[in-house]
Order: sequence, then structure tokens, then C-alpha cells
Amino acid sequence: MASDTLQDNIIIFYKSFDKEKTIYLFSPDSKKVEISNLCSEENSYYITYVTKCENNVIVYENYKDETSGHNYPSKAYFFNISDIKWNVNE
Repeated sequence: MASDTLQDNIIIFYKSFDKEKTIYLFSPDSKKVEISNLCSEENSYYITYVTKCENNVIVYENYKDETSGHNYPSKAYFFNISDIKWNVNE
């Protein structure tokens, strides 16, 4: 369902295989959740893994055609956390 990674007291959650590509950033200290939807070049791809390294986030996406069963090449996106548009949800 959702997975997370913890570093620097920041937790990143994401919904695996979600077409909305939602990523959540949670700080236990401030108790705030920030939400973002990843806009990538391929809308048919979905997030399969997210990891955080210092202030950077790497998002991996995959796509499998439901009709043919063909697996398309994976894609990886590298972001600085400050470059992502976050909506604060307290």
C-alpha cells in the first residue's frame, strides 16, 4: 500500500501503484504533513519506489500495459525536496 523512508527525522510516504502519484513528507518534530502529486512526462507510469538522501528525493516509476502485459522501461526522477511544490496539511 504505502511505503516510507526515514532520514534526518523526515519521513516520506508514497502510494505504490497510484496513478495520482501522491508523495507525503512528514516531520515528526513539527507534526506537519506536506503533500505533492508528481507530474512526470508519462501519465501512464506509476510510482513503485521513493527514497530520500539528505535533501534529495529519487522517485522510481514503472508501467505495465494491462492489455499486452508488456513491461515498459523504468524511469527515475531526481529532485531536491525544496524544488517540489508541497501543500501543507496540518
